[in-house]
Amino acid sequence: MDVLLSKLSAAGIVAIGFGSYVHELIPVFSPMVYSVSAIVLLTIANLLGIKKAGTVNMVIVFVTLLSLVYFVFSGLGALDTNNFTPFAPFGVLGIAEASAILFFAFTGYARIAPWPKR
Repeated sequence: MDVLLSKLSAAGIVAIGFGSYVHELIPVFSPMVYSVSAIVLLTIANLLGIKKAGTVNMVIVFVTLLSLVYFVFSGLGALDTNNFTPFAPFGVLGIAEASAILFFAFTGYARIAPWPKR
C-alpha cells in the first residue's frame, strides 16, 4: 500500500508540473485544468488496454524527443564555452554524489517505502 501511495503522490506532482508547463505554452486555462486533463486522458488510455496505452506512450516519447532536439538546436546560438569553466569543481566524486542524490530524489521514494507483508 505504501508503494502505491508513493507512486500516486509522484504522479500527482508530475501532473502539476506538466500542467504548469502547458499553461506557460498555452495560457488559455489554469494549470490545474491541464493537470487534471492529462490525468484523465492517461487513465482512459490505460483503461482501453495495454496496446492503446503503449501507443500513447510512444507518442509522448516522440513529442519529448522532438522538444529536446528543438531545445538543443535553438540554444546553439547562445552557447558560450566560458560558462563551462570550472566544469566539475568537485571532480568525478562530486558528479557521483550528485547523481546519487538525484536518483533517490527522483525514484528513491519507491525504494524506501516498505513492500506489503503477505
